[in-house]
Amino acid sequence: MFLASPAIGEDGTVYFCTRGENWTGTGYRSNGRLHALGELDPDAPLAPIIDGPERIKTYEEYEYTFKTTSPLGKDVYYWIEWGDKGLEEWIGPYESGEEITVSHEWHIYKKPFKIIVKAKDVDERWGPWGEFEVKYINRPPEAPTIKGKALILKPGTYNYKLEAIDPDDDDIRFLIDWRDGNYEWTDYYPSGEEIIINHSWYEKKWYLIRARANDTNGVLGPWGYIQTSKFDIIEIGPNIIWFLERYPLLQTLFLRLGLQ
Repeated sequence: MFLASPAIGEDGTVYFCTRGENWTGTGYRSNGRLHALGELDPDAPLAPIIDGPERIKTYEEYEYTFKTTSPLGKDVYYWIEWGDKGLEEWIGPYESGEEITVSHEWHIYKKPFKIIVKAKDVDERWGPWGEFEVKYINRPPEAPTIKGKALILKPGTYNYKLEAIDPDDDDIRFLIDWRDGNYEWTDYYPSGEEIIINHSWYEKKWYLIRARANDTNGVLGPWGYIQTSKFDIIEIGPNIIWFLERYPLLQTLFLRLGLQ
């Protein structure tokens, strides 16, 4: 492997660069950033100006504009790092002062992060970094699905299955309203993972259990309601809950019929 001559980085650090993974031919990579060899040339392009959306969603494409000026009027190239390991390596050349548009789509969630860009001219004069902070729009988890016994004919301990999806793939926990006066928070679990949790009942009754998911950013999703196992998987929704709570005699009827 070829060892390049020692070079002084932009921060004054002396580097020995190899023509390997971190060597670009005219610069080096350190701590995830690209650096020019030697001191910045006063005739190098200025730090690029970045403009575009400040808040984004995953799996949607966004456009950003980049613009720099070369003091010598030279054509320029751009090196763009999107903050998610996405990279545009020396795209160009473009005229000095020309505004260019580049699009990108993020597939991972990270908050907050910076788009960084550096420009060089056709004579390899490298300018300083331009930066632009971007934040994700954190979306709430979806309503959980709950499976288990809603109609308790025999007091005891029963298992329940809960599952919810977070569109940003954040870990989630559940707030469970057991409808017997008890609330419970679970631990955090990966989005989409089905968990099993048990609860003890002491009364014969129809318990219209509900739960909502909370992601690691503190965002709560909507309530989800228990699904019965023998009503053709009919979901008990808010309207049915309101109806049964308004007419509790119906709960007694279901208990006597043993429907579940």
